Amino acid sequence: MTSKTLRNLFCALAASATWAIGTPAHAIVYNVGFDPIDFFLGTITINVDVSCLPDVPSTLPCNFDVTNVSFTDKLGLLWTDPAVPETGIGDFITQDGLGNISAIQVDIFNLQPVRADSPCGGEGADLSFALDGTVTFTCENNPDHSAEGKVTFIRRVPEPATFALLGIGLLGLAASRRRWLR
Repeated sequence: MTSKTLRNLFCALAASATWAIGTPAHAIVYNVGFDPIDFFLGTITINVDVSCLPDVPSTLPCNFDVTNVSFTDKLGLLWTDPAVPETGIGDFITQDGLGNISAIQVDIFNLQPVRADSPCGGEGADLSFALDGTVTFTCENNPDHSAEGKVTFIRRVPEPATFALLGIGLLGLAASRRRWLR
């Protein structure tokens, strides 16, 4: 690559990173994990609008989106939501004093197993998160698959701008290293 091409590439990356950082976030992505009580394990991904996040610790109504569902029931069957993303299905969030989400309330309906016919019959299956941290999976026609668990973590997913800045820094380091070797 010529130095002009490298310079143009660096400027384009810097401009896109500046745009990504300067653009206010409309939603923040979180991963929510839950732990087995009945050997029931999984995660969901939610997208929370910044207007739902108060400046003080509180529980507020919030119509957040569920963008991914993946979990294993107590009999080892992998489940997902074929309708994701589901927009506005979240009910409430609780935020702690540090600005972190500590609890959510949402009901996700009509879940389906990934590689099998549904043991729940035509009714489907439901996954519910309560503000006390309880997670309940209900398979109406087959209680052997139903299970209960607890939320173990709610983590914020890094924004793309963070990765863009890291990439620009590494590119700049590589470019400066190349100049020093000449």
